[in-house]
Parts: sequence; C-alpha cells; structure tokens
Amino acid sequence: MCDLNKDLVNWIFETDAIKVAEPDKPFWYTSGTIGPYYVNTHYLYGGEEKAGKMLALIEGAKNEPLSCTGKVLENEIENYKNDTIYKAVIDRMISFAKEYIGSENFDFISGGERRDWFFSVIAAHLLRK
Repeated sequence: MCDLNKDLVNWIFETDAIKVAEPDKPFWYTSGTIGPYYVNTHYLYGGEEKAGKMLALIEGAKNEPLSCTGKVLENEIENYKNDTIYKAVIDRMISFAKEYIGSENFDFISGGERRDWFFSVIAAHLLRK
C-alpha cells in the first residue's frame, strides 16, 4: 500500500471517521442497500465534534448565498492552519488535482451540499477556482 493510502486509512481511524455496525444492526446506505461500515469523511476535518460544529455553521450559512461561501472558507482556512490531518488531506487533494488532472484543465470545483463543502470550498480557493 502506498504511503498516501496508508496515511488516509490511519487518519480515518484517528478521527473516528469509520463506524462499524453491530452484527445485527447493519447500516442502511442511501443506495437502499445495507452494509457493515460507514465512513464519515467529513470527520477528517478534525473529528466528530469539530465536524459537527462546521455542519452547524454550514446549515446556518447556506440560506445566505452571498455570504455563505465566505463564512465556510474563513473557518476552513483557520482549520487548515491548525489541524495537521485536515491540512494534509487538502494538500494531497491539491497535489492530485495538479498532477493527474492539471489545474488548467478545469475552471470550477463543485461540492454537493454540506459534507462535500468541507473539501470543495478550500480546494477551490487554494487552486484559485
């Protein structure tokens, strides 16, 4: 396993992003199927508590379209400066985009509402998109 994968697996466990179901209580996925585990990738922001606070901020800000992105980005930049796991995840996303896609090959970064915003807003900012 390459270092990137090993690091990501370690970070998923370190931030408690992975939840394993009890044997008789599997998780229902949005696809309508069931499974034994669930990964909350937004916990890579710094754990469940910090991610919960960010989701609350997003929930409050999303109804104010003109200021929403700025509020989210401000918090993400602060967290990027102070959380080593979050910074490493974002830095690797940026490196991947530059190396394998080429940042000149796209103009926008989109993220679905709420949990994707943990990654898409700051990536767009750092890539100047």
